[in-house]
Amino acid sequence: MGQPKQLLSFRGRSLLRHAAETALASVCRPVVVVLGAFAERLNGELSGLPVTVAMNLQWAEGMSSSIRAGLKALAAESAGPNAVVIMLCDQPLVSAQFLNRLVAVHQSSGKGIGRGGIWGRRRCAGTVQPGVLSRVGGVARKPGRQAGNCQICESGGTNSLAGSRD
Repeated sequence: MGQPKQLLSFRGRSLLRHAAETALASVCRPVVVVLGAFAERLNGELSGLPVTVAMNLQWAEGMSSSIRAGLKALAAESAGPNAVVIMLCDQPLVSAQFLNRLVAVHQSSGKGIGRGGIWGRRRCAGTVQPGVLSRVGGVARKPGRQAGNCQICESGGTNSLAGSRD
């Protein structure tokens, strides 16, 4: 590739900026963007956007360390969200409308965790409630562990860490 994946172009902007703008166009607030490897190169892509940037110095540990860094930044910024939406920047078909639907399904489901899917791929975005968040630090380091109480939100169309409040 020759560059970080987050800098790949999609519709005239980087994947990172596209994901941040998608989260900002949704109901999710505040929006926390976690940067790890290549953070210095990536930070400029967020210029002018009203997002909180969290640095993940343990990025080599994998995605769970990014989730922990984002949750820590979110806790410092807000009075405790009702849930968080976790999304990746390399899923550019996730839209603000899809995130809004994911939040709505999660709020009405009563489930602790929700996974979103587009065209049957259930890994593009997800929601987590506070009770589950308190366990993420211990569980996240163990690959393959998932909570069993999960609501699925599917989308057949082309419909990024962001806090969700009622």
